[in-house]
Amino acid sequence: MTDHEIPQDSMPTLDVINSAYGEVLEHNFKRGSHNSLGNLIAAMIHADMQSDLTDDGVAVVNLDHDLEGAAEKLGSSVTEHDMQGDLQGILHEDTFMRIGIKLTPLPTQVMHMEGERIASAELEPVIENTQLFTNFLERQDPQTFQDNADNLALTTAVIKTLNRTIYTCYDKLPDDMSEEDKQLVREHGEDTLRTFTQIDEAYKRLGLDNPTAYQRILAEGQPEYLGKEYTQHREAGYYPKTYKRVEDYVTYWGRGVLPEFIATGASMEDLASEKSGYFDGDAAKLLTDKVDYIVDLTNAERTHEFGTEATTAMLAGIEATIKDAEDKPDAWFVSDETVALLKNLAVKLRAVIN
Repeated sequence: MTDHEIPQDSMPTLDVINSAYGEVLEHNFKRGSHNSLGNLIAAMIHADMQSDLTDDGVAVVNLDHDLEGAAEKLGSSVTEHDMQGDLQGILHEDTFMRIGIKLTPLPTQVMHMEGERIASAELEPVIENTQLFTNFLERQDPQTFQDNADNLALTTAVIKTLNRTIYTCYDKLPDDMSEEDKQLVREHGEDTLRTFTQIDEAYKRLGLDNPTAYQRILAEGQPEYLGKEYTQHREAGYYPKTYKRVEDYVTYWGRGVLPEFIATGASMEDLASEKSGYFDGDAAKLLTDKVDYIVDLTNAERTHEFGTEATTAMLAGIEATIKDAEDKPDAWFVSDETVALLKNLAVKLRAVIN
C-alpha cells in the first residue's frame, strides 16, 4: 500500500491505542451491523408508540403508517450512527496515523420494514503506512503482549480487513466492470498481499498467527451474554482460520491461481474434511457445480496442478462424508439421495486423479 506521509511525533503507547480502539469497537458494536436487529426493534417500538389511540387509550395499529414511521426512525438511526462514526474518525485520526493505521468506513446494510436497504458503515482499520505499523508491532514485548486480550483487538481487525480486501479483489468481478477498473482492483489486491508479507514476520514474532490468549479464551467456554467477552470469544474462534486463509492467499497468489483458489470456496484442508458440511444447502446443485469447476481446472495447463490438488482434497472430503453417513445413518444431515450423489461425484473425481 502507498505509505502516506505521517506526522513525525512520538508513537503512541499500546495503552493509548487500546483505549482509542476500544471506543471504536464500542461504536461499531452499539450502532453497527452487530446490532442491526436491535436498531430494527427500536424502530418498530418507536412506530408502535406513534400509533393512534382511541378515546379509551387502546392503540389502533395502522400497518402502513407504522411501517413508514419505523422506516423513518431506522433511517434516522443509521444517519446518527454514521455521524458518530465520522466523529470517532476525527477524534482518533492522529493517534492511529502515528502507527500507520487509518480508520475507514466499511459499508453495511440494514433492511427496514418496507423491504428497502439503508446504507450504514462501521469503522475498520486499514494499513496506510506499512513501515510505521511494523515499527509499532516490533516495539511490543512478545513475552507480555498476550497477557491482556485487549491487546489483540486492533491486530485482529487488521488481519480481518486484509482478508476481506484480498477476497473482494480476487473474487469474480462484475461483468459490466470495465477492464481498466478490473485491473485497478487487481492491483489493489496485489498491494494488499504485499502488505501482509511485510507485517507477517512481526505478527509471528508476537505469536499473532495463532494467539495463545485466544486459545485460553476458547478453553474458558462461550459466555452466556452478549458483550465484550462474547465478542472476544467469537474472534478467538474465527481469527486463526482467518490468518491461515490470508497465508493461503499469498501462497496461491505466488502460484498464479489465487482467483481459482478463492472460487473453490475453501482451503484444501477444509475440502478434505467437510463431512456434514457437504450436506448443507442445496446439496445436489452446490456440490455438482463445485466438482465440475474443480475438474475443469485440471484441463488447463495453467491451473492443472492446482486443479489436481483440489480434486484430491475434495475426494478425501467426500469419502470422509460418505463414511460419516454410513457410521451415522440416522443423523439429521443424512439422506439416501445425497449419499448416492456423493458416491457418484466421488467416482467422477477419482477418474480425474487416475
